[in-house]
Amino acid sequence: MTDQELMILIKKGDTEAFNLLYEKYQQSVYRFIYTLIGNSMETEDIFQEVFLSLYRNRKTYIHLAKFSTYLFTITRSRCIDYLRKMKPETLSDEEYPVDQIRDERNIQDQLDKQEIYRDYYQLLENMPEIKKTALFLKDMEGYDYQSIAEILNKPLGTVKTIIHRARERVYSALRSQYE
Repeated sequence: MTDQELMILIKKGDTEAFNLLYEKYQQSVYRFIYTLIGNSMETEDIFQEVFLSLYRNRKTYIHLAKFSTYLFTITRSRCIDYLRKMKPETLSDEEYPVDQIRDERNIQDQLDKQEIYRDYYQLLENMPEIKKTALFLKDMEGYDYQSIAEILNKPLGTVKTIIHRARERVYSALRSQYE
């Protein structure tokens, strides 16, 4: 069943259809919020607001774009609202998601990956919101340029430029740290 078909059922009050969409998108929405906000407690609050808003406003949903574009547009708007109200805070080491270490032989590899992951998120944290959003959607969530352009409400060429420049900045900074 497609996302649009699920939304039709959700508009009629089908909570099981809502649960299916929630299960499908919960991880990517959470990661997206965390990437923009960088605070796990605030991420939880915004995450709940997004899905609560989606359910409360289900009857106004109109299928004009892909559902994921619609959902990430809502999510981005909630994050922007939050960022306008609050000053950015620096993350402590405890607030970064940490990969589970499963194999003792790979402990050093896992620690190296965690360090790179933490550095990557610190670099994203210092980027302007639009670059952070575009790079996350492209590299972390695998969205195509057109979908990102719709979410950001920017021309396609602008989105490609934003992503290219953001990648250059991140990769250059990571290379200089690990050389």
